[in-house]
Amino acid sequence: LYIAVQSQDETQIVVNATEILNSFKYKGYLKKHSDREAEILHILGESYFRQGKYADAAMYYGEAFRLIPREGGYCKDYVVALVRSNQIEQARQVMASAEELQNLSQAEQQLIQAEIDWMNGDGDSSLDKLRVMLSETADGRNTSDYVSGYLLMAEIYEEIGEYAEAVKALEKALKLSDARDILRQMGQVSVKAASASKKQENQTAYLKKALECYESLNQMNEPTYEDQMNLALVRRALEDYQGSNDVLKAMSLEYPDNYIIDMWMCYNYLGIAEKKGDYSTVVEDLEFRFGNCKRSYAMSGAVDSDMETLIELMREVEALEG
Repeated sequence: LYIAVQSQDETQIVVNATEILNSFKYKGYLKKHSDREAEILHILGESYFRQGKYADAAMYYGEAFRLIPREGGYCKDYVVALVRSNQIEQARQVMASAEELQNLSQAEQQLIQAEIDWMNGDGDSSLDKLRVMLSETADGRNTSDYVSGYLLMAEIYEEIGEYAEAVKALEKALKLSDARDILRQMGQVSVKAASASKKQENQTAYLKKALECYESLNQMNEPTYEDQMNLALVRRALEDYQGSNDVLKAMSLEYPDNYIIDMWMCYNYLGIAEKKGDYSTVVEDLEFRFGNCKRSYAMSGAVDSDMETLIELMREVEALEG
C-alpha cells in the first residue's frame, strides 16, 4: 500500500487499502489500533480526492475523522471533501463540532471558507480569502494547508482561464511540496498556458515548464503511462521529435499493443523528415511503426481523429513515393 501511495498509483491504492480494511487477517489488529485504521481510511480518501471523486473522498475521510476526531488534518480534509461534493450544510455542522474540539487552525478555517465561497460561485471572494491566508508565513506545522491554498487558487484561476496566474500559484505550491499530483497539475496547466498564449516565446517558456515537470515525474520510481506519454508529447510540441520517440520507444516495450504509442512515433518520424526535407532517412522505421499501429487500431475498435488523420497523411506519403 505504501509503495502505491508513494507513486500515487490510484488503482493500486484503492485495491490495496480496501483489501486491508476488509481482510479477516487484519480485522483484529485494526480494531485494537484505530489510529492505523484511520490512517488507511484517510489514504483512501486522499486517493478519491485526487481522482475528483469527492463524495467517496468525504465518506472515507469522515470514517477516519470519526475514529480520531481530534486529528485536525482529518477534520479539515473531511470538511473540504464535503464542500466539494456540495454537502455544504453538513460541512458547516462538522466545522461547528470542530470548534468545540479546537482542532481546526485559523489557516484551515480560512481555507474551508474559501472552498465554500468557490462552491457557491463566488470565486473573487474565495481568492480574497486565500490571499489573506497565504500572506502569512507558513511555520512548518501548517505547510500542507498552504499547499492546499495554492492548489485551490490554481484551480480557480484555471477554471476562469487565467492560466498564467494558475501557473504562478502552482510554482509556489511546488516550493513547499514536490508531490506527484502537484507536478502533474503544473504540467497540465503549463500546457494550457502555452496553448492560450499568443506569443511564441511565451508558448515555448510554458512548454519548458511542463517539460521540467514531466521529466521530474519520469525520474521518479514507476512513472505512470500518462506521465510517460505527457513527456513524449511535450517534447514533440517543442519539436524534439527524436527525444519524444526515445520515450515512446521505451513505452512500446511495456505496452506493445497500444496503437497510440506507435501513432505518435509515426507523427514524429514525419516531423523529422519534414525538418530534413528527406523521407528516405525515416521511411523504414515509419512504415514499420505505421503497420503496427494500423493493426492495433483496427483491433481496438476505437475511433480516433488523430489516427484517422495519420492514415490520410500516410496515403499522401505513399502517393508521393509512388
